[in-house]
Amino acid sequence: GLNESIKELLKAKKKILIIFGNHELKEQITELENKYDNVIDIHKKPFHIGGYTFVGYGGDGFSIHDKKMEKYFSSLSKKLNKASKLITVTHAPPGNTKLDVLPHLGHVCNLSITKGIIDLKPILHLCGHLHENFGKRDRVGKTLIVNPGCDGKIINI
Repeated sequence: GLNESIKELLKAKKKILIIFGNHELKEQITELENKYDNVIDIHKKPFHIGGYTFVGYGGDGFSIHDKKMEKYFSSLSKKLNKASKLITVTHAPPGNTKLDVLPHLGHVCNLSITKGIIDLKPILHLCGHLHENFGKRDRVGKTLIVNPGCDGKIINI
């Protein structure tokens, strides 16, 4: 339902910041970005608007560690405007949080994301992937992390 979802979101006439998950291909997101002016792929491409910087890292969701992600997040800390408030977005939730726990399995997600949050100190981190945790919130340090779920959330920042 990617195309249908985008068409519905476009009705709001707002910027749509997007990353790919485990059901979309990076190429599909690039195609949407090329087709619609309001669709912005933020996978490894910071987007600045109104004093905020959004940074995304899409895909996967099943790795405990991701060295490529860690390298990317590490390179970001040198490039980001410190005056801008940072918001990070990943497909998978950060490991060792309330958002990566599954019944009978415990913590199942990415510790590289947790490390990135600790290093970058965003004001907000958004993630998805685990449907069981839609709507949950937690913190990594001072960073609020939220899985908005398929219905979305309004979050004051």
